[in-house]
Amino acid sequence: MASTELRRYDPRWPLLFARERDRVVASLPVVVVVEHFGSTAVPGLEAKPVVDMMASVPDVEGIDEAAVRDLGYRENIEHGMRGRRLFQRDQPRAESYHLHVVPVEGLRDRIEILFRDYLRLHPAAVADYTAAKRQAARDLTGVEYTRAKTASVQRIVDLARAELGLPSVCVWEE
Repeated sequence: MASTELRRYDPRWPLLFARERDRVVASLPVVVVVEHFGSTAVPGLEAKPVVDMMASVPDVEGIDEAAVRDLGYRENIEHGMRGRRLFQRDQPRAESYHLHVVPVEGLRDRIEILFRDYLRLHPAAVADYTAAKRQAARDLTGVEYTRAKTASVQRIVDLARAELGLPSVCVWEE
């Protein structure tokens, strides 16, 4: 059975994000803000070498697809996540980039952002999540790897939302 490659935290990841964010903003003027999220956005957390970016825009469907292609991205239309478009840029022998284009409304309350912020502030949660990732990565890839981490992600998101006085929500989109 295949496994998922996890790497030790690389302090270059925020720099790679900043450089790519600047390229995206320069080419897509409708972008309101670009957030770095996912495991590469959390110092000390092991991660797949994928820099996840969340670009908020007024109209998800109105994104300039030609400009996104010119940046080297291709759209993944079978990603299974509601209310967003996902574009991917794979680099040979280097990090890949995922550009999640989402509506600007509700950006601060998005699960991905709350999860990232909670992990950045709670080292014990980073340790727990790292253990869940390592276990899942041993034998799983793709969506199976992601699903295997769901219970850990749910616990952390519940804690993050509770700190903000927000109700619990399911982290797995169906």
